[in-house]
Parts: sequence; structure tokens; C-alpha cells
Amino acid sequence: MRCPSCKNEMVIYEYSDVEVDHCPDCGGVWLDAGELEQIIPWERLGFLQIVDRARLRAITPREPKVKCPTCAKKMDKVCWSLFPEITLDRCHKPGGGIWFDRDELYTLLHGSMGACASGKEVIAIFKEVFKETTAKQP
Repeated sequence: MRCPSCKNEMVIYEYSDVEVDHCPDCGGVWLDAGELEQIIPWERLGFLQIVDRARLRAITPREPKVKCPTCAKKMDKVCWSLFPEITLDRCHKPGGGIWFDRDELYTLLHGSMGACASGKEVIAIFKEVFKETTAKQP
């Protein structure tokens, strides 16, 4: 699969039966529909109802739209009310995936799971997997 940002080939990492497509060049991450919910145990963290009420919403983009790596259509720019500082790219198709630019997935994981023991384990795993892109940052 090609990266929607830099067009380079992405690599696949598997975490808890979830295939995480990662671009080692730009640091982006692609998650298919439902995979984010598999990575973050919202229910165990006690705020599943909050997440259900705070769904992704479309925003006016400040940056160019990128094409979905699965359907090649331009993705919608979306924001989550729980994490308004993160702008994500979401495939417009029902059940479409989400594109995270460098460190956006890590920020989301850290912000939502940083206080619990299982969350720290997930964060540590993702930090280790993506350490080569963290090292490239200026």
C-alpha cells in the first residue's frame, strides 16, 4: 500500500491482530475501519460512552486533502472533539479508514490511555515500533 502523504511504500506491523500500515519515511499510520477501536480499549478505560458522543466531525481543511490509500479518492479532514488539536484524514466511504500523520496516533494513544497500566504498555509498544520515525524529527 502506498502512503497517501509521500507516496512511498508502507510497511505492515501487526499488533493484537490489527494490521497497522506505517510509512517509515514520513511517519504516517493508516488504520482500516474498526482498527482504532481494537487498539484502544475504550470500554476498559471507562469512557466508551464519551467516545460514542464525541465522534469524528468534518472540518474546513487548512491543509490539502490527501487521497485514500485504498480507494484513491480525496479523504475528508476530520477532528475529534476529545482531541481537537489533531486533524485526521478519513476515507469518505462508509467503513473507510483513518490516516494519522506523524505522531498523531501516538498523541491520541498517550492522551487517551496514558494514565492506565495497559495503556502505558500499548504506548510503549507503538513508541518502540515507530522509533525510527521519531528519531527523524527535527
